[in-house]
Amino acid sequence: MKIGLDYISVFSGGGNATYARELIRGLSRIDQKNNYYLYTYLHKFLPFYRNEIVHKDNFDYKVGYFCWPYKILKKNIHVFEEQLLFQRSKKDKIDLFHITNPLRFNRYLKNFIITIHDLCYLKESSFIKKSSIDFYQKNFKDILNNCQSIISVSQSTKKDILDNFDFPADKIFVIYEGISKIFKPKPNKDYIKEKFNLNKEYILSVGEIQPRKNLFRLLQSYSQLSSSLRENYELVIAGQSRGGDIMNKLIAEVKKLKIENQVKFLGYVEINDLPYLYSSARVFAYPSLYEGFGLPVLESLACGTPVITSTNSSLPEVLGLGGILVDPYKVEEIKFALENILTKNDLRDNLSKEGIKHSNSFSWEKAAQQTLKIYEKY
Repeated sequence: MKIGLDYISVFSGGGNATYARELIRGLSRIDQKNNYYLYTYLHKFLPFYRNEIVHKDNFDYKVGYFCWPYKILKKNIHVFEEQLLFQRSKKDKIDLFHITNPLRFNRYLKNFIITIHDLCYLKESSFIKKSSIDFYQKNFKDILNNCQSIISVSQSTKKDILDNFDFPADKIFVIYEGISKIFKPKPNKDYIKEKFNLNKEYILSVGEIQPRKNLFRLLQSYSQLSSSLRENYELVIAGQSRGGDIMNKLIAEVKKLKIENQVKFLGYVEINDLPYLYSSARVFAYPSLYEGFGLPVLESLACGTPVITSTNSSLPEVLGLGGILVDPYKVEEIKFALENILTKNDLRDNLSKEGIKHSNSFSWEKAAQQTLKIYEKY
């Protein structure tokens, strides 16, 4: 069987890129029978751009997308790009194409399945870029009308699809994301001190800095902790800002709350540093307003750090018994959960053990095995 994949999805940031990258790696470890065609940008074939994450005889890299400088020269390059991918996949006699990111939807492909990570565009407008909202509003019904099946990364996302669209429930398959093997307990305070200049115990939050992550309420709940707790535990926020003025607003909020000396923004953190950052944290706070899955929650659990996260969307599914669920709109609840874990060693130790145990049920090999079963239906 010849299976096509949108390899360009591995180059972006965030959870969707992690999903595409780790799924491909997982498939390469479990499947030597089928042939995989990874469609990438034209310029990625240049020696100084080449980026291959798997090297197996049944995985072949193919040109399927344009990029710089073509997108500067042609305003509607996506029209030509769709035709290029369609013609190349037709020439390669692809039996099934797996679109791992809906933003890569190609209306010319005839036999494809698609992974739906979330329905953010139906929620608050600030949760997602305007360009993405416009894309989904224009294309999502066409996606549903043309795909063979949907892979949903959580029961919550499946429910969102069924609640909002007329789509057969038996054609939506829930396959949880996995977790990279690098995420395991790695407490190393010397490394953290040297790498990030973190000299105190800390509360950690990781994720793209954007409105959906609910960082303003996290700052407010932290500011309401007793002065002794804030003196002993800094609030450390890691993640790249989406852009706009959200970072400036967060800094202004920190000043308004008079916690400038107790809050640190680390910016983007390399993936290999994250296990150390998670493992050395006292608690991981992730009071997101909406998630399709919530990989940072799972990463923290695997590193043995208890999690505070939200009662909404997919987050209870991912958390299991490894943390405390809160209403993300209630600052007092977030504050109380922080106090509990920071001051109760027995509670923290129990949550840590439960979190590690729960995280062991997630793996990219398992996700790849379940995905392969979907491929084989066609």
